[in-house]
Amino acid sequence: DGLIVHHSRDTAEKQYAETIVLALEGVRRVLSHFSEESGVEAFAPLAYSMLLQIQDTIRSLNAETSGAAIRTLVDLMRIPASAQLFKVEGTLMTTSALPVSAGAATTSVWVLGWSVLW
Repeated sequence: DGLIVHHSRDTAEKQYAETIVLALEGVRRVLSHFSEESGVEAFAPLAYSMLLQIQDTIRSLNAETSGAAIRTLVDLMRIPASAQLFKVEGTLMTTSALPVSAGAATTSVWVLGWSVLW
């Protein structure tokens, strides 16, 4: 007779939260596969952008999206390329949202991932 909507997605806010969750998971999967084919130099700037989004999402007041962001962070940090050092240059040197240690010539996505939580 009518459209049946699952009770857990019956508002625009809940649908938006689910969209964020799916986007985080999808981008993490793409980065994981991309890191296998590219080197850390190509992977690191993309992972850094993802870390900025994860940081913002963790700080949101929505438990569903914050939880998904933390799971994505853990998965991102498990990617082998995340542990590899890369040169700090360009945007990473000037962005204050997720600063790299002063004077650091190299860092890793893994180190930056921990700073998301602090």
